[in-house]
Order: sequence, then structure tokens, then C-alpha cells
Amino acid sequence: MKKVLPIIILVLLISACTPREIYKKISFSGMAQGTYYAITYFDHLDRDFQPQIDSLLEAFDMSVSMWEPQSVISRINRGEDVRCDSIFINTYLLARGVAEESNGAFDYPIGPLVNAWGFGFEDRQKVDQALVDSLLPLVDYRYVSLDGSTITREKEGIKFDFNAVAQGYSVDLVGDFLASKGLENYLIDIGGEVLAIGEKP
Repeated sequence: MKKVLPIIILVLLISACTPREIYKKISFSGMAQGTYYAITYFDHLDRDFQPQIDSLLEAFDMSVSMWEPQSVISRINRGEDVRCDSIFINTYLLARGVAEESNGAFDYPIGPLVNAWGFGFEDRQKVDQALVDSLLPLVDYRYVSLDGSTITREKEGIKFDFNAVAQGYSVDLVGDFLASKGLENYLIDIGGEVLAIGEKP
């Protein structure tokens, strides 16, 4: 025991003298997808990732945000021939999976009805049963397919609306980015969709 005690004391002294990493709280906010975003994380290297995250969210907007007139989804909804990027494809596959799992209860080509009720980017129409009945045949994910990077629609007038899954997916993308930088404690809020990982150091 007499031989072990000095070793224990030495280990304790070394541990006490080893500097602890100091984690700095970093917070910033901005606009994306027609709403706000707010991000907080703790980083002992005191790195500012806002420029990279702004670029990521801008690329996301230019793919699947209907608030952006030149986004991939907006151009597809106007009937233009567009090559889909990876963000659009992954969002489409996510929405397609939910549609299939719910047997169409979740139907992402709901754009015509959304616009008719005035929740899109067109003036609200006089909605009656006749109008709804005329638009319902356009709301069916089975009339849409993805071939490589090209969307094919069997009926004219089909319009996508990914809003129910897009913001949540963008939160996951930002979370993946922060995790790739070695961060373990962060809070991401994009328009009320939230991801919280870890705890305050």
C-alpha cells in the first residue's frame, strides 16, 4: 500500500494540472424557407459555422422551397423540364416513403388543393365541392415517378408540396453537418422543427 499511494497521488496531481477544455457557447440565427432559423452549439475550438450553414440552407431553398421562384420544386410545379438535384431527390424519396406507408393519407402532390384554398402562392379560389372534385384526381402520388434525376407526371397540373417533411429534413441536414465537425452538443430550430443533441457542457 505504501508503494501504491505515491502513484495515486502522482496521478491525481497530473489530472489536476491538466487543463480542461473550455466550451464556448455559439449562437446565431437567420432566415430560411420563408421562416427563421436559430442554432446554438458548444465548441471548445470556438468555430463559427454560420457561413457554411447559410450556404447549406440556401442550397436547400433553391431545391425544395416553394418560397423561392427559381427553386427546383417551383420550376417543376410550373411544368418546366428540370434535372433534380440530390436535395430534391432525397426529399422526394422521403415524401414518397411516407405516402406509401400511409397508403396515400400523406400525399405530397397536394399543391393544387393547397393553392385553391389560398395557402400557396395563388389567390384563394371560390372553393366548393365541384372544385375539390375536379382537383382531387391531381392529388395522387401514384401518378408521379422519379427516373434518375427526372420527374415524370402522368397528368398535367400535378404540383408538389413537400412542406410537411422538408423543414424536418433540413434540420437533419444541419445536424449531420454539425456532427461531421465533431460537435456533440447543439440545438437546431428551423421554423419550429427542432433537433436537440447532447447537453450543456
